Amino acid sequence: MNRRTTAYDNNRITVSDGCRATFAYGFGNVRPQASSGDSNALPQPPFAALPPATIDANIQMLTADQQRTMQTCLFEAARQTGLTGGTAIRLDSVDFIEQGSGGWRFRFRATGTWPNGQRQYSAFCRATPAQIVEFTVTRPG
Repeated sequence: MNRRTTAYDNNRITVSDGCRATFAYGFGNVRPQASSGDSNALPQPPFAALPPATIDANIQMLTADQQRTMQTCLFEAARQTGLTGGTAIRLDSVDFIEQGSGGWRFRFRATGTWPNGQRQYSAFCRATPAQIVEFTVTRPG
């Protein structure tokens, strides 16, 4: 990696100046395989797709419309947690709810479970009942 086009800290990795990168995170030493032939093809991960994490969430305090959208957000959180080797997520709190263009925006806190322990994180999700528009996760600093 060229240090002028990549940067990282405890919460994020960024790639700039039209560059792209493939990163893997999770249990074990995971490295992308080199692509063959097509110089534009991204390397494919050497592991099979991992299942989404299980979800433990009580969203009964939300309206029915909010619940449908929050479920979309929780499914995305479970998918991303599963892809990184996690097995479960627990919704700890919903801290912000705002109606948006055809959907809802949520800030929530959750705890994920991985083979080496649990981690708390905060997430921002902008979604409709049918699709994720934006999903960002940050770990407490």
